[in-house]
Amino acid sequence: MGQPAGVLQELPGGQCRFTYDEAYLSDESLPPVSVILPKSSREYCGDALLPYFQSILPEGRNRKVFCSVNRIDEDDWFGMLCALAGRDIPGAVTLENHQL
Repeated sequence: MGQPAGVLQELPGGQCRFTYDEAYLSDESLPPVSVILPKSSREYCGDALLPYFQSILPEGRNRKVFCSVNRIDEDDWFGMLCALAGRDIPGAVTLENHQL
């Protein structure tokens, strides 16, 4: 695993928040997680899972199978993302599930 980029949290009401890790922010050699999430000390918040993280989720028939096997509701986007932790996902991102 590489340098932790930040923390994605599910908030009450289905909202979410992504915050970059300070060490990641201060290292100018490290790229942003996504062009829609430029490196910044601000919090990125959404009423649902942020679009970049939505793009990691399985789609169509794969989503149905994934949710069935993992016993996750197809509308539980954050739950699906958590179930992907530790698995091979698209891009140069690794997900780790750290429940507080």
